[in-house]
Amino acid sequence: MSQVATIPTVGIMSPGEMGQAIGRRLRDHGLRVITCLHGRSARTAARAAAAGIEDTGDDATLVQEA
Repeated sequence: MSQVATIPTVGIMSPGEMGQAIGRRLRDHGLRVITCLHGRSARTAARAAAAGIEDTGDDATLVQEA
C-alpha cells in the first residue's frame, strides 16, 4: 500500500486585509490556503489572489476541504 502525501490545507473565513496576510504567510510555509470569495469585493478577491489563496466558490466546499 502506498501513501500519498497531501499538503495541509487551511481555510480562511475572512480573506480581507488581515486574512490575506495570514494566508500569504501560511502559503510561504508550504500550506494550501483556501477561502470563499462569494459575495466579497473585487478588492478582496484581488488581495486573495495576490496572496495565492484559492477560492472554493462556496462555504460548504471551504469547510469540506480545510
